[in-house]
Amino acid sequence: MIQFERINKMLEKAHTGETVFPPTTLYEEGWMLRITLNALSEGKECFPFPYLPGARWYSEAMIKSPFLRRWRGDRLAEGMTHPDGVIGHFEFRSGTKTGLMIATDATQFVVTEAKVFALLSPGVTNADYYDQAARNVACIAWVIGQAGIPAENFESLGFYVIAPREQILEGVFSSQISKSSIKKKVDRRISAYSDDDRKYAELQTWYKNYFIPTLKHMEIDRVAWEDVVEAINEPDVKVFYSRCLKFNERAESRIREEAK
Repeated sequence: MIQFERINKMLEKAHTGETVFPPTTLYEEGWMLRITLNALSEGKECFPFPYLPGARWYSEAMIKSPFLRRWRGDRLAEGMTHPDGVIGHFEFRSGTKTGLMIATDATQFVVTEAKVFALLSPGVTNADYYDQAARNVACIAWVIGQAGIPAENFESLGFYVIAPREQILEGVFSSQISKSSIKKKVDRRISAYSDDDRKYAELQTWYKNYFIPTLKHMEIDRVAWEDVVEAINEPDVKVFYSRCLKFNERAESRIREEAK
């Protein structure tokens, strides 16, 4: 028998002095996102995108990259992307539990990255300039290309960074989510494959037919958690978010102190 009652009792203690694990195991951006996406699916208009008929959401899916390994030891390769949340019309590839593919009749595909005082990842192992925003947008365009759907067919297509208003007002994510920045980084990533005629040609075709149209058509923006919480307007969600701020702010302060 699954011990849900025991699990619930442990979770209920997470914000108290009797907690049996770090409070940030529960009070963190991943669970905050799941709570708010669930509210969206229940009819709450709490994000700057709709929840279209037939849509679903999923946390920590795997999305293929244009730059997956060509061979063992590929010095340019990266792994699949695991976005915090995806919303829209998609399914999972046969033989996988979380390997996402867009439905052939899709009209919505939105990817979200959730942060509570954290930053977007600056790069990947084999391309330290290729940050989390550029990578997510490229992966969105890649899976759209695999589905063979023109970008303009999507009614709702986007990439959003969800973060505390404090971070957004400070402009923490502004430069990374600009379309010009994303385009420049993807251009550079593709140029690294110029020695491989076949792969380079494949990437150039994808870039022209899917990446540029996707980048042009999609919405890329930041969303303040405070606006989402206010739109949901449920006391429990407000309390949960306040605890996320409390415990993650402490964690960030401790990391800064330890780094001195």
